[in-house]
Amino acid sequence: MAKYHYSSYWGTWSRRLSSDHESGPYVEVNLTPIKDANYASRWDDEVIPIIIRTHCTASTPRDIDTNILPLAVGEDMVKFLGVELTKKLLDYDFLADIDPELLRTKMTGGGVPFRDLVK
Repeated sequence: MAKYHYSSYWGTWSRRLSSDHESGPYVEVNLTPIKDANYASRWDDEVIPIIIRTHCTASTPRDIDTNILPLAVGEDMVKFLGVELTKKLLDYDFLADIDPELLRTKMTGGGVPFRDLVK
């Protein structure tokens, strides 16, 4: 399983936290918001609350799965989030602190803030 995923449908990058099986569904944390005309203002709602979600969008040939996050993505993260939150999103073991029952019952298509899933 690749560590990072780019969804060409949404124009977003995420870090995969787990998978029930090789083809998904993946539990992910948002690394970037939807890339559109409101990109700069979306960070506050789509990334800063540390959004945990299940990847539900079907893969396309334009999606990217990689173990190396592109430099430009990391630069945007530091620009909009700062170094500390960027490091947490890239390295923290979120699953260790998530209550599996809360994950199962609260998970929605758009995701749930990490604080609402903590044991």
